[in-house]
Amino acid sequence: MPPSGLKENTHARIDPARTDRTLLKALTSEKIYKWWRMTANGESTPGSCKVQYPRQNRSCCQNPVSTSQVCIVGCRQLPAGPACRNAEGIAGAEIRALGDGKISANDIQAFVIHLTRAEARRPQVDRILETCPVPARVIEAVDGRALPAAEIDAVYSRRSLHAPRYPFELGVGEVGCFLSHRKAWQAIADNDLEAGLIIEDDVDIDVPVFSVALELARKHVGELGYIQFQTRPVKGPSAVVAREGSVSIVRPQVGQLRTSAQLVSAAHAARLLELTDRFDRPVDSFLQMSWVTSKPLCCAVPPGITDRTAQSGGSTISQKKPLSDRLSREIKRFVYRLRIRALSKKFAAPAE
Repeated sequence: MPPSGLKENTHARIDPARTDRTLLKALTSEKIYKWWRMTANGESTPGSCKVQYPRQNRSCCQNPVSTSQVCIVGCRQLPAGPACRNAEGIAGAEIRALGDGKISANDIQAFVIHLTRAEARRPQVDRILETCPVPARVIEAVDGRALPAAEIDAVYSRRSLHAPRYPFELGVGEVGCFLSHRKAWQAIADNDLEAGLIIEDDVDIDVPVFSVALELARKHVGELGYIQFQTRPVKGPSAVVAREGSVSIVRPQVGQLRTSAQLVSAAHAARLLELTDRFDRPVDSFLQMSWVTSKPLCCAVPPGITDRTAQSGGSTISQKKPLSDRLSREIKRFVYRLRIRALSKKFAAPAE
């Protein structure tokens, strides 16, 4: 957590009516984060906070900085510290809650999906809540093991609903996972957000990298609908649809599996809810069918997200199967993925 006792300097407010995405990106930059970490850890810092605002080319503060007197982007101060004198007149964005180390906005919230009985993952959930650069709260995952058979039958169709046919029967954990993501989509719609950041509870956030990737994603989520932050490299051919500095948004020809972290627009969340009153396959397999969802999956690269499943107590979904079953499944999976690849190529949107 950042230093306690920070309060708002009321003499200088950033005009919320004026929005400047460049400034918001600056506030999520690696430079600010590294400076904050140095200060929070009690390390020596330069004589003044030299975070440059774009266009104004000025420091956020002329005040000396020490480990006991901290200025965060020019509009917070310690109770005993002097006022930040350079905040007036900055063409800004609506930035709130910087005193608790988070960069927040009215239009995006994060929802961390967590299964209560997965107690080994609770410390990981706390780390996600602490490091997430937008306001975050926990969504209680649906426990598939606790669902009555009648409730499962009401949402899960064992008859194929979409082409290609999914070759496996879902386990109760996969049903619960799909319903958990539906809860997150519903939360995005219910909270009147521009978009929602959905995070599963088995990842780590690399704040400097993820913050910049998230800012680029939020600029384009309205048009793209669903932008993933994958924990493994993007596979196969892909088209670059947006680029800013070292971060890109790419559109793979074949949608990537896994739902570790993703930014979903409110409009697309509502669309996904309409399409999934009943479902016939896991949530990530459904999402990769752009011919059904009308939105191909896109990915932020680099994502700033890493997998922590093994360190968090292992998967809450997968189950061990006999060798004979595994061989049969591999053959069926191979054929299914060939069909997905063919349909993905047929329905692939042209590169922009």
